[in-house]
Amino acid sequence: MRKDPANRGQGAPLSWAALHPKQIPEAKKTRIAVVGRSNAGKSSLLNLLTHPKKVFRSGKRPGLTRGLLAVEKQLGKSEASTIELVDFPGWGFAKRTQAEQKQWAGLAEVFVEKSQSAPLLWVWVVDPKKKIFEEEEQFFDFIGQQLFLLVWSRADKVKKAQRAALVDPWKVVLNSSIEEGIWLSNVSKEGLDGLKRSLRAFCGG
Repeated sequence: MRKDPANRGQGAPLSWAALHPKQIPEAKKTRIAVVGRSNAGKSSLLNLLTHPKKVFRSGKRPGLTRGLLAVEKQLGKSEASTIELVDFPGWGFAKRTQAEQKQWAGLAEVFVEKSQSAPLLWVWVVDPKKKIFEEEEQFFDFIGQQLFLLVWSRADKVKKAQRAALVDPWKVVLNSSIEEGIWLSNVSKEGLDGLKRSLRAFCGG
């Protein structure tokens, strides 16, 4: 069990952690990689999945996540439903240096290489009130034909009548998602059961 060099785990055993590409191990279980812009709600999503343990640090200050952090979680009754949840640093944080941006790209490229031995699904967390910007377009190009699921965060702050208009700019991305985007609320827990079902279906559990 690796120590968490990014100091993000809080009281739960880690599968592994990596600040540098060479620290990323080969995949032995299905990997669910959670990505998104800084402060989009990634850590809140991850903590919903690991509840009652709060494993991932969250807060209003963006840029807390620096390296990769992986935690094992069994989503269902069968062993097949055991996955590795992997937290990625957020993008779009203005104080990220060029070196840190290159580090993200290096981590992502090696992570994909090291995940070829097991299924990999990207869970892309989107703040629906934010416009698409360059780094999100670059990530869409990066994942190419890889499988991903779009999740809209902070659903409790968006009325259902407003959602279609907010989703419209994302239609091209959404058409490549493995299923229709999931609206998720950390407060009301809307969408949590649906997200868990999707992840269990993906890993065969």
